Amino acid sequence: MIERLHPLTIFIYFLTVSMLPAFSRNPLLHLLCLITGSVMLFTWTDVKNILKKVPFFILFFLIISLFNPFFYHNGDTVLFYVAGRRFSLEALLFGADSALMVTGVGLWFISLSHYMTSDKVLLLFGTISAKAATIISLVMRIIPHYSLYIKSYRKHQKMLGLYGDGSFLETVRAEGKIFAGFLTWSLEHSMTTADSMTARGYGVKKRKSFRICRFRSFDILVICLSFILAAFLGLVLGKGYFYTEYYPTIKMPQQSVLSIISEAVYIIFSLILTLNHFIKAYYGFFKDKQS
Repeated sequence: MIERLHPLTIFIYFLTVSMLPAFSRNPLLHLLCLITGSVMLFTWTDVKNILKKVPFFILFFLIISLFNPFFYHNGDTVLFYVAGRRFSLEALLFGADSALMVTGVGLWFISLSHYMTSDKVLLLFGTISAKAATIISLVMRIIPHYSLYIKSYRKHQKMLGLYGDGSFLETVRAEGKIFAGFLTWSLEHSMTTADSMTARGYGVKKRKSFRICRFRSFDILVICLSFILAAFLGLVLGKGYFYTEYYPTIKMPQQSVLSIISEAVYIIFSLILTLNHFIKAYYGFFKDKQS
């Protein structure tokens, strides 16, 4: 499973798969990044949780897509005018392509935050800088931890009948109380964390780490494939095979044998860990059924 991979393997793999489309300017590669990132989500969550995130990603996609044509008015194909400013097709499509890229990369980083837990961050970066590793792990944990606390606090306020009668002003007042309570709790929690770290001798002497991860043959294979893919696609991107021109008119790159091979290689590499996960899960399920 993906959780058993070495932290360095997970970090390099996700960084390679997500950053290559980010530095390209091709909507097809961005679409592949979005599709493979969506497939990766199924390795650690179910369909119900993914469907809950769909409205947010749709809203996020629309905001980024419409941001570009309202502020950048390049392009020869004018669709209409808003307050005397041009709204061009090229600017709209460029914004949609940017939104596609950001959404796809965001999906991969969501999976990265799931598999790259705080202990793996400390293991990976602790030998370089223990303080930086501690800060990174705390930042990765702080958002979901605080989000759960706010949901729990809001639930208790509603159960006690202190959330208000449902009107707009009462809701704003109740959310203000929740935020004030959350702020007080977060300050107390940070002081408790600092005292706990001091009591355990953090920073007193040279840090030692307990390593439970080790490199396996599959880790070496994934890392080697990551570097080969990065070098290959970097060369293809440098040659301009994936470059799409949006201004003043849209000029899509012509599909060649090299570009098709590059896209196929990216798809296969993006699905290596996903297919490995599902194959092992199916094999384990089939083995249990036989026994």
